[in-house]
Amino acid sequence: MYARFLSAPDSDGTFDYFSNVLTLLQYTQIDSADIHAAINWKFGEPMDRRMLKIRALVYHEITHFLDLHTTFWGRQYVVRKLNFAQSLARDLLDVDDRLAVFAVETGEIDIHKELIVEGTLPPTACQRLTHQLQYEEKFGVVLIINYCNGDTIHHQVPLSTLSLLEAHATANEFLCILEYAATTSDPVDAAIINRETRESFDDLLDDVSRIEYSVLLNLARIHFPDLGLKSLMAMISTLARFALDANFIRIGIIANRIEETFSNLRLGHFLSMELRRNSQRALIFFKTVLFMYEWKELLCPADKYIYLALVESDPHAAMVEMWVKYKGMDIEDFGDSFEFLFEKSLEGLGKYQTTLCDAMLAAENFQNRKIIGNRPIGSIALPSLKLIDMVLHDGTIVKTPNSINLDIEAYFNINMNLFSRMERQYREYRGTRIHMPPDTIEYFLS
Repeated sequence: MYARFLSAPDSDGTFDYFSNVLTLLQYTQIDSADIHAAINWKFGEPMDRRMLKIRALVYHEITHFLDLHTTFWGRQYVVRKLNFAQSLARDLLDVDDRLAVFAVETGEIDIHKELIVEGTLPPTACQRLTHQLQYEEKFGVVLIINYCNGDTIHHQVPLSTLSLLEAHATANEFLCILEYAATTSDPVDAAIINRETRESFDDLLDDVSRIEYSVLLNLARIHFPDLGLKSLMAMISTLARFALDANFIRIGIIANRIEETFSNLRLGHFLSMELRRNSQRALIFFKTVLFMYEWKELLCPADKYIYLALVESDPHAAMVEMWVKYKGMDIEDFGDSFEFLFEKSLEGLGKYQTTLCDAMLAAENFQNRKIIGNRPIGSIALPSLKLIDMVLHDGTIVKTPNSINLDIEAYFNINMNLFSRMERQYREYRGTRIHMPPDTIEYFLS
């Protein structure tokens, strides 16, 4: 089994943000034929529950892979990782500084359990979510989401990049199942699949141990109760990708709109400043859901019906409409005029002196970025995407339909010592996450 270095803890599968290894933990070599059949499924063919479960897990984990290599968030993460890895491998004097910068990214994925307050009431019994801002010396300004029943707070969850990444992956996991149910010729089986998927979704929302993973799913569910589960998952996937892929120009405009909505002006300003520095992207998702809810509730019944229909048919267009008509942004803010920035960043990745494969994977994923566009990943056929091969629990390698040419076993063995050093340095890092404390006297920052 391949070691896990930096990944969200899960019992079914994992994507490692250090090594890029994608592992299906519940399967071994004896399952490889079933896994191959599941990932090579063709439209119109029947699928049993085992195949559906495998495909759902694969979609969950490839979403993490695609987030890392096809979004502006991922590009910043990779650059900071390569800076750290290069300094560490060459024993340069700036390794601690590089680690501190990289820790800004890893700190947003790694779980800050000390900020979570877990109650006993099932989370879905809390029909009201509130939020507050608080300053933590270790993390900076944090938005805390409260699960309320009446005036009593039963759970508290910090808004984090982990929440955003897991909401995106989970939405695509459920969506791929619901897409199959919508296309099967057996209406009885489709109804059963839809019911079972709804039950699985409700179980996830009520799993207190996974509440940081599901908090944004719950946020969207509460504010858009009229949406069917398939439409809700498509909306969540689309909004998550929008938050992860916003370029710095768009982020600056969005941060201005968000900052003016905080009742705590002082902490709200500094949290918005974090967003302007390309951190706290989960805040974009969080506020977009709230703004879309406010916008639809302001509409007359007829226009509200039309808007909800747009959310169902084209969630990206519905999101843009809200930002333009409700929050005063320009339609040009959502164009692709700054796409060249992503292409340009590919050139810079090749300069790093490291044996890590991230620069190669960035180039291989450039076409994936075009294929995904504004669509939810869970609705895209696996063979159309270039993906890395997957590893099973016993080390067996399963090739993907449109496989990237990377020998996972050889790559991992060559870099295992570097991965171990990276993890050890990161785990031993005791510095606070780089941030601007709220008592900072601001001046020009380069």
